[in-house]
Amino acid sequence: MLLSPAVFSHFTHKLKQLACGRVSVILEGGYCIPSLKESVVSTLRALLDDCCPQLVATQPPQSE
Repeated sequence: MLLSPAVFSHFTHKLKQLACGRVSVILEGGYCIPSLKESVVSTLRALLDDCCPQLVATQPPQSE
């Protein structure tokens, strides 16, 4: 999906607002362990009301 791990912090923060703080998180698994690790950390930080990191716009890879 080409999402950075920091995006999960923003997703979680928004979900907490919409659900009045009642959010469950289930780890399904993943294929890119380093990215998965960072995504889990971002999600947990948002659950603990840590500040969301600033998102940086990137260009998607060009298909040839």
